[in-house]
Amino acid sequence: MYHVIKGTFHFRSAQHPWGKAARAALSMGACVLIGVVLGHVAWGLMATVGGFASLYVNSESYEQRAVKLVLVSLGLAASMALGTWFAGNIWTLAFALSFVSMSATWVAGAFSLPPPGGYFFILVCALGTGLPLDPSQAPMRFGLALLGGGVAWVISMSGWLFRRKAEKVAAKNWWHDSLRMAIARTRDRTTGVIPAIIRIGIAVLAATFIAFLLGNPRPYWVPLTCASVLQGATVTATIQRTLQRAAGTALGVLVGGAVLWIQPSIVWVILSLMAFQWVTEILIVRNYGLAVIFITPMPLLLAETGFPGLHPTFLVQARLVDTLLGCAIGVTAALAFQGRGVAAQMFRFRRWTDS
Repeated sequence: MYHVIKGTFHFRSAQHPWGKAARAALSMGACVLIGVVLGHVAWGLMATVGGFASLYVNSESYEQRAVKLVLVSLGLAASMALGTWFAGNIWTLAFALSFVSMSATWVAGAFSLPPPGGYFFILVCALGTGLPLDPSQAPMRFGLALLGGGVAWVISMSGWLFRRKAEKVAAKNWWHDSLRMAIARTRDRTTGVIPAIIRIGIAVLAATFIAFLLGNPRPYWVPLTCASVLQGATVTATIQRTLQRAAGTALGVLVGGAVLWIQPSIVWVILSLMAFQWVTEILIVRNYGLAVIFITPMPLLLAETGFPGLHPTFLVQARLVDTLLGCAIGVTAALAFQGRGVAAQMFRFRRWTDS
């Protein structure tokens, strides 16, 4: 237990991703600003979920990055549309969250997707189920998320203008090789991709229904938290992530509630979102728990600024309870599958908590 606690609060040695943090913050701010210019702040806030695509930029070539960003943007937009379309009924809502969680886990494991892995696809779908119910808005929200992805594409590809001469062109069969390797990793039992998919699918499904049965009519935060802690590849890593998630969320909802309490102008909302996104990317390589403090206010601001309705005090209390419940379900699922020898063979892609 000492090693678990020590690892939870350990600061890893890693270089700060200044460029990635700047791209993520600019993508977030630019999306909201577009909504302000168009006279629809809610549209801009919704477009920011597509801006999360910038988080998936790494050291790939610009040729690869261009295609990768398009695919990630489409995935995020589809996640938002599914969450919107199926949110009206607890059965369809649970199916949507479970399906997106399983699909995102497969993509992250099969393609060895670097951090943040499949987490933001799940977050976007969960956010879609938490917005005002209106299935007819699914195409509109899909388009807005795709617009945000386009903003992230432009910002993330802007460096090509200055480095195109030194750019190494990727092999023509790069995507073919990636798909072939993904299929091989999926079929390889030692990677644990299939068990990971089954684990998170069952856990998210259970978390959604448990939260609903306990009286939460819009239980998106519980399965989202559950999915987050299950990103750990082992039971030890899951417990560490659970402690980090619980402590970070407790502080994060207080920060988010404080921002909502003062009823900030849209300018301050934009600056707050950009600041939270920037700090998150700087801290995430050092300690996940600290980063969660700044991750948590973002979905709260996105949901409540454009679509107000809940009092900040009630919102803080509800999110704290939902977080604890989601963490408990996630740890239970990890222990249950570990008993069957599954958790020890989880897929071996670099977790978001890794340096």
